[in-house]
Amino acid sequence: MAESQTKHFTLEEANRALPLLASRLERLRRMMAELEAHAPPTPADLRTFGLEGGQVVPLTYLRGVEAVVEESGRLAASGLVVRDLRKGLIDFPALLDGREIFLCWQRGEEAIEFYHEQDAGFSGRQPLPADLT
Repeated sequence: MAESQTKHFTLEEANRALPLLASRLERLRRMMAELEAHAPPTPADLRTFGLEGGQVVPLTYLRGVEAVVEESGRLAASGLVVRDLRKGLIDFPALLDGREIFLCWQRGEEAIEFYHEQDAGFSGRQPLPADLT
């Protein structure tokens, strides 16, 4: 049987990462808001104005998209799982009683207090067992 290549976080490691993570997520949130404010028109917008042809996408917009993708990639490369950038929803792969779970954190929470099974999403969040807290 092949070994898992997933990084597993302890609760302590994940909680220690939160201040920097919160800062990076806030930066990403601002970057995405800036992109949305300067987004080129959509194909539906162009049809509304009778402009069925192609469009020019400003280079600054493309560079902004690239920066968001790069920063998101750096977060993912650290081993955590970015579930929703807008909500700041992050999962940390972890082990609980020998099975893989996700420690679940959302922007605004002071510490990780919830987890969910791998096949359950945010709606399956459960309070951490007392022996982990």
